[in-house]
Parts: sequence; structure tokens; C-alpha cells
Amino acid sequence: MKLKGIFKDTVMYLLGCLIYSGAVSMIISPNGISPGGFTGLATSINYISGFNTGTVLLILNLPILFLAFYYIGTEFIVRTFIATFLLSFSLGITDTLLPQIKINSLLASIFGGIIMGMGLSIILRFGATTGGVDIIAKLVNMKRPHFSIGKIILLSDLVVITFAAVCYKNVESALYSIIAIYVSSRVTDTVIYGLDKGKTALIISDNPDILCSKISKNLKRGVTKIKAYGGYTNKEKGLLICTARSHEIYKLTKIIGELDPTSFVILNDATEIYGQGFKKI
Repeated sequence: MKLKGIFKDTVMYLLGCLIYSGAVSMIISPNGISPGGFTGLATSINYISGFNTGTVLLILNLPILFLAFYYIGTEFIVRTFIATFLLSFSLGITDTLLPQIKINSLLASIFGGIIMGMGLSIILRFGATTGGVDIIAKLVNMKRPHFSIGKIILLSDLVVITFAAVCYKNVESALYSIIAIYVSSRVTDTVIYGLDKGKTALIISDNPDILCSKISKNLKRGVTKIKAYGGYTNKEKGLLICTARSHEIYKLTKIIGELDPTSFVILNDATEIYGQGFKKI
């Protein structure tokens, strides 16, 4: 385990935790919205009991983290333990020092979700999670592989949101919580995977050489050529693979339509693209 690297990353975990907990303490919790996961459970318990959110979060997470360390025992768990402790610490500070801002619930769920997503993405980008539901999902998946991690997290969040709605005595809070969680997840994906998403085109053509030349010349994108055979016709065809940014796809399909309108084209989303013309590896 590289302790020096973990120590450096801890500074980023602290930054991410402060941003995330600031959003929860200032915007999310005061407006009766649950951030989901163990943090959402902790804010709901804080609402009905007055116990410090950070302390409650740490108490909820400790047995899960020790259990995960026993079964998984990896650097990931150590990092998650650090991030979870820092998040509990941060929530304790932000709950005490930061003002509570009560605004329109829709605005709170959107802007609170954006800020939460920014904080969470920093933590995830440097190799940790905030524990809780993420760890439970991983442990359950290890024992019951047919339960996907995504579904377990979704089910857990729904339980937490329902509990929050009961605590806040407001069904609308559950709906706004769903908006906040969705916005947070989208922001997290954007920060982690970048804005430079694109698409990969698989082009099956009878005129691959002409298309390849035109795409390379007009789009300035590399094209990979593979020999292929039609399963029905048994005729030789060309399979071209080309990755481009989303705004370039219109130009790509236009080139294909003009030169070989009988081509068969499949477009796949490319969330991360590394290499020449894109992000440096």
C-alpha cells in the first residue's frame, strides 16, 4: 500500500468532504431533502433527535467499514475509511458553523445536488467512496452476485428517502430528494468522465476505402479498417471504426450518407476517450 500517495489524496478527500457536507448542511437538510445513502439517514436522525449529523454518520459507518475490511481488506477500504471519517468530521463542522438557507425546494434539490456532486466526484476521483450504502452493496454483491450493485444502491436509497419522508412528514420531500440524488449523480459523472464525451461509430460499408479517406480528410479523425463478411450475403465488406466527439457525429453521418447511403451504421456512447486527438493517456 502506498502510504505517501494516500496521504496526498487525503487532502483532496477533505476538500471533497467539505464541499459535500457544506451542501448538505446549508441547502439539502434545511429544506427537508434527503441526500440518500447513510448521509441521508444521518440527516433524518438529526432532524428527529437533534444528534450531530457527523457523529451519527460515523456510528452508522463504523461497523460496515470494519466488516468490509475483514471481507475485502484492500487499499480501497482504507481510503474509504479515511474519506468516511473526514465526511463525518466535515458534517460536524458545517452543521455547527454554516448558516441554514431555506429556499424553494426545487431550487434546493437542484443546486444542492450540483454542489454535492462536485464534492463527491473529488472523493471518487481519488480512489475512495463515502462508505455506507456503497460498501453494503459491494458486500451483498459478493455473497449474492445476481444482485447488481446499482440495484442494491437504488433500493437502499429508496428506503432512506421513504424514511426521510416519514421523518419530515412530507411526501414532496421524497420527490425532491430523488431530484437531488439524480442531479448529484449526473454532476459526478460529468466531473469524473469529463465533458469531452463522444461516440464510436461502427460502419459496415461496400466502399470502405472511399469513406475512410473522406472521414480522415474532412473530420481529421483516425479510422480503423477491418475486413468483414456479410452473414446473409457472404460478401466481403469493410468494417470501419471511428471515434469522434458528439458535435462531429452530424458531419460524420453526412459524409456516409453522401458517399455510401447503403452503409449500416451503429453509434455507441464513449464516456471516456484517451489517445491522439482526445485526452492524454
